[in-house]
Amino acid sequence: MVLHRVLPQTKLTCLYPVLGSLCNYTLAVDDYVEGRTEAQSLGVIADERNFVQHCLMSLTPEAETAEGQQECSLYELCRLAAMIYSLIVVFPFPTTMAPFAKLALQVKEQISKPNVDLRWNEAPQLMLWIIVMAAIASVDTSERSWFVLILERLINRLKLNSWTQMKEHLEDFMWFGSTSNADGLNLWKEIEHSSPFSL
Repeated sequence: MVLHRVLPQTKLTCLYPVLGSLCNYTLAVDDYVEGRTEAQSLGVIADERNFVQHCLMSLTPEAETAEGQQECSLYELCRLAAMIYSLIVVFPFPTTMAPFAKLALQVKEQISKPNVDLRWNEAPQLMLWIIVMAAIASVDTSERSWFVLILERLINRLKLNSWTQMKEHLEDFMWFGSTSNADGLNLWKEIEHSSPFSL
């Protein structure tokens, strides 16, 4: 995983197990929704949900230092994107009740820091997942158009020509189609409409 290349061991040790648990929970829910024979019972899934959410909420923002600003910003971006993901997939909240707007604004603040610039080249696909999560969270806010503009540039850099291609990249990290495909498709359409050029 790209995080092994771009995060120091101390931050990776905190973040990676939580993201792994989120991925495993997503797979478990997908097995249950699709009625696969290996699907776990609802009781087991509920226990996993509580554990995953507890681990995620136990992650705390880290103060930036002169020596590790880039790593702190990326750690924080992943933490915020995972929190958005959890409010969509793990503990779904209506848009009017969840702190989506606040989380999206925090992602924007981190993205806007100059020390994040290097990450667009080092981990563009990870940045794609982070920005898509924030864009979904920013529906009906003034930040939505900003995220759409950033995504337009990023998907052109990644040479993504369709929603299907973008979804494949998102699925390389964390993506649960049952809850997010409609939001992702709407976002892609916004990106298309915002660009004077065909994607």
